[in-house]
Amino acid sequence: MKARALVACAFVAACAARTGLRDTPTDGGIIVITDAALDSGHDVHVSIDSGGECSFDDDPSPSAVQSYGACGDGVNISSPPANNCAGLGAAFEYVPEIDVAIERIELHTDAATIGFLDSDPACDRPGKVLFLGQTDTQGTTLGWRGAFVNPVIGVKAGHKYFVWQGPAQGQTNTACSIAETGVEVREYTAPDPNGPWDGPFSGLPWTARLDGLCP
Repeated sequence: MKARALVACAFVAACAARTGLRDTPTDGGIIVITDAALDSGHDVHVSIDSGGECSFDDDPSPSAVQSYGACGDGVNISSPPANNCAGLGAAFEYVPEIDVAIERIELHTDAATIGFLDSDPACDRPGKVLFLGQTDTQGTTLGWRGAFVNPVIGVKAGHKYFVWQGPAQGQTNTACSIAETGVEVREYTAPDPNGPWDGPFSGLPWTARLDGLCP
């Protein structure tokens, strides 16, 4: 794994040095549309028929996840968010503790393009893009801003997924969603959520809130 020389990039100095172009991206698991309605507001449900077995070895990313809200997950949410990083595009790892039906993803930022990706067939690098959207609010100050996932995405405990953060439409960079302290989850960089990917990197405690639908 490639370690970062600095824990966080300067807020104005966009982390362009991190966005190398390397491997050709590969697709992840198969998207399956189920017929069962989850509730009156969601009549379709995307679930993932995942590929290879996930191995974590020296990967600390699963330990960054804890429960959030009634039925959701959070990544590095026990520490206050930081405000000293800006970047061009990165996907950071998310490993659910339990099966979750994700209906909203929030990042601590000024504005962003938010994505949710499965891992590749080897359950290693970012793979198929499952969702892509814009934060539903934008501002000049940092705050929790997010996008509703429609249809909701059912994720499996112990599987490797990635949350993508890139600049909002019309913007050149985005304030990184990171915590002041926390687990340095694995991260890959790319010019867009389809890759090609460079990494993995470590050094930033990325943070996210993933709202889930309760059974």
